[in-house]
Amino acid sequence: MLRKRLNKIFYTMKHRRAFRKTEKELLGCNTIQGMTHDLDKLLMLVFCPFLSLATIKHLHKTNARHHNARTRMDYIQKIIDYECCRYTKEDKQLTASEYVRSKDWKPEEAEIVYSALAFLGLDD
Repeated sequence: MLRKRLNKIFYTMKHRRAFRKTEKELLGCNTIQGMTHDLDKLLMLVFCPFLSLATIKHLHKTNARHHNARTRMDYIQKIIDYECCRYTKEDKQLTASEYVRSKDWKPEEAEIVYSALAFLGLDD
């Protein structure tokens, strides 16, 4: 159990680095949102050993803005997250553009998502 938690901690650290690197490449700088990306998950993994991995995942997905996008910047962060996934997840090798095009978006979300893709220059 400890080994699994340690693996999650190291994976989350690697993912956060990949996110910041991808964000800097796409936006030209790192944002506050980028610097704190998945920080809640990392802190729970390290400082809340009484929480199960499933609970941590649920809390993160429920509360993280890039999982519950409301603003254009939230959607931009979500797309950067999609783009950097292929650097840290062997089973998720799609580009952000490929992933976005494979999903069914609500009509009101689709416009924001596709404009965010274009803004980042990822609209192949």
